[in-house]
Amino acid sequence: MKKISDDLAKKEKKLSGDVGKSKKALGALVKKDPKMAKKATKDANKKHATLVAAHKKVQGELKKAADATKNYKTKVLTPAQKKYEALKKSASNAKKQLPKDEVKKPKGKTAFSIMNKIVLKEKKPLFNEVTVSYKSTTKEFGAFIANLGHEATFWKALIKEVKADKKKKALVKGANMFLSTTTAFSKACAAQAKLVKGGKAKSGKKAFKNAVDTYKLGAMKSTVAIAKAMKSYETKANVKIIKGYVKAYKKIEKKQVKLNQKHKGGSNTLVLVLGLFGMVAGGAAIWYFMCRNKKEE
Repeated sequence: MKKISDDLAKKEKKLSGDVGKSKKALGALVKKDPKMAKKATKDANKKHATLVAAHKKVQGELKKAADATKNYKTKVLTPAQKKYEALKKSASNAKKQLPKDEVKKPKGKTAFSIMNKIVLKEKKPLFNEVTVSYKSTTKEFGAFIANLGHEATFWKALIKEVKADKKKKALVKGANMFLSTTTAFSKACAAQAKLVKGGKAKSGKKAFKNAVDTYKLGAMKSTVAIAKAMKSYETKANVKIIKGYVKAYKKIEKKQVKLNQKHKGGSNTLVLVLGLFGMVAGGAAIWYFMCRNKKEE
């Protein structure tokens, strides 16, 4: 746009000069030869009129170019700039609203060391307690699904840490079992949350209860697999602790299997299952690793 304006300005300047020269030449001719003045005046006036017309045309084009530049700035550049500033401000506000207690792995700790602490010292479960029911709110489901996601992140971290170790890679099988169990239950929670949002929570009641039972049983089987793998490389003193840990979970696993069978038969024993599960899942479990805030670090 600037190049067009510059070209038109040059053209306008040249035409203005030509108009001036034409007037000067006409005056000199009249003084020198009055007889030819009439014809010369006519020719000069014609040429002058042509130059004036051309001059006006160029001036018109210059005005159009200036108007176009102004319109482009007003209708395109200015709105675009305002939109950019609004988006920038929105992004800044969104950043300020991010939770301060973001999920972060504690400094200097590994998934392996934390798993050892949970099993060998705290003797707590390696999985999340189910805190939602088929009629929980979408917000409650969202929070619990996030928990399951952090749990999956923990097991992925453990697999990465031990897969190259000849002895400790035995843990990979149990970790993968946990991943499968957690992923499946996360999908079930998402499906039920969708039904809740659509006001159809009751239609998914049976399927969700079965998903809860499957998750609990899968978590217990995975726990036993992890503990057995630990026995293959731990010290005699720790193996003794692990044996007690495995025994407790095998006992719970058997009871869970029976309760699951009753569920499939239609018996209303969910309260018993939750009561049983609460006895072993009251601890911090994976959240010891995944959900510490910055202050605790």
